[in-house]
Amino acid sequence: YPLGLMRKLTSWINPISYKYQETFNGSTPGMLNRPGFEYRLGLHRNANVPIANQSSSQPLSSEGRQYEASTGFVFLGGLALDVKLRRDIARDLIKVGDRTERISSGWPDLNIRIQPFKSLPLFKGVVNKFIKIFTPRTAYGRQVREERNLTRGYLTSRGVTISRSPLLQVNFKLFQALSMTGSYSTTSTESQTY
Repeated sequence: YPLGLMRKLTSWINPISYKYQETFNGSTPGMLNRPGFEYRLGLHRNANVPIANQSSSQPLSSEGRQYEASTGFVFLGGLALDVKLRRDIARDLIKVGDRTERISSGWPDLNIRIQPFKSLPLFKGVVNKFIKIFTPRTAYGRQVREERNLTRGYLTSRGVTISRSPLLQVNFKLFQALSMTGSYSTTSTESQTY
């Protein structure tokens, strides 16, 4: 009984998915020899080759990390909500001038839609017939972007973007092969530069 109750309570929750990614970009001009395959395939960050003393270009390198997690739930088999969390971090390792770090965080990222119900206690047939003709959907997202000067150690800019794309979207099914879709979206951005 406890396991059955637990399965019933968690059956409306979608599986949690997670994604992690690392990136590295490097440019080392003036190499006197061709580096090995491990460097060219991105397995090593050090080329281990002699560098010319005089070069018109300067070495550059940067790294980045991306985190993303998503889940959702379906209530009564008809009201569906998708939730996503995303965070991107990009950092300069070697650069001419001041090094910077750029952080972008997206939370919450919501997507709400109504589909035909599977276990609606009352008026299931009437409600599902109405949903097949009139299908609404809405979404909400908030993203925060920050840029920091790593060399000097202070925040240089910050921005917050709130998007409701769509704030409301409806799909009218007029006849069997004729439908009409209407949507309204809003986006607002607040930026600060230091």
